[in-house]
Amino acid sequence: MLFRSRLREVGAVDAIFAPFASTELSALDVQVPVIYTGDATIPLLQEYHPGFSGFTTSYATEARAVERSALARASVLNFPSLWASASAIEDCGASAARICIAPFGPNLDHVPSASDVQRAKSRASLSVLFVGTTWNEKGGPIAVRAVEILRAEGVAASLTVCGVTPPDRDRRTWMTVIPGLDKNMPQQQAQLVSLMLDARMVLVPTRNDCYGVVFAEAAACGTPSIATDTGGVSSAVIEGVTGHLLPPDAPAEAYANLIAPLFDDAARYALLSASARAQIGRAHV
Repeated sequence: MLFRSRLREVGAVDAIFAPFASTELSALDVQVPVIYTGDATIPLLQEYHPGFSGFTTSYATEARAVERSALARASVLNFPSLWASASAIEDCGASAARICIAPFGPNLDHVPSASDVQRAKSRASLSVLFVGTTWNEKGGPIAVRAVEILRAEGVAASLTVCGVTPPDRDRRTWMTVIPGLDKNMPQQQAQLVSLMLDARMVLVPTRNDCYGVVFAEAAACGTPSIATDTGGVSSAVIEGVTGHLLPPDAPAEAYANLIAPLFDDAARYALLSASARAQIGRAHV
């Protein structure tokens, strides 16, 4: 009722955009097209993400029914990955004809220009950037160990952690910790962009991600991402184009072995950096 009242105040609309609003959409009864977007489905999350585990049978059944109802009401369903769109069809009964797969772009007010990226990448950085709000779920301990291995092999790499404070057991003297940045604050968003421009790569060995907007933001800064091929991440990190992916069971040594050539081979790094920026440029900028 409140939403209908608000619609009357706004007046005639051509369509309603409902991002991540399956609960609300399931109860919405309007006569205009509705465009829904999300990065996963309830069935996927129940099997995949810790935050959705432990549902009772009755709650899980109700949650799935709500989502099926929401997806049935939408005129267009937009998902950023094949992973999510396939589940919408197979698990939620959505019509493939109504589905659009469009990867999410960088959540930045100002994307660095190509010249800014080129200038930043002309500097030989030894910085590895980890971005995430949860330490273990984003693979923080693996990132620390990977950089530790690189340093033991003679690469003077450093690790900047942004978004979370690692536990004492994972802290190192060569680590810089920025507990959190609010992208709604212009200065803090600019600081995040600066970190990405200055980094050699973004390393997030995530355990369970549905997509990863941070990877699109890294690409916008010409910074390749090294991540895990899990969930919908392969739609955010395009293998060999915007970065590299490793399987979920890959140890820290595998990450170190993948990263090392990007420090040693300037030409190889330059090509990957340029292709990452170009990919985002074609799709989002």
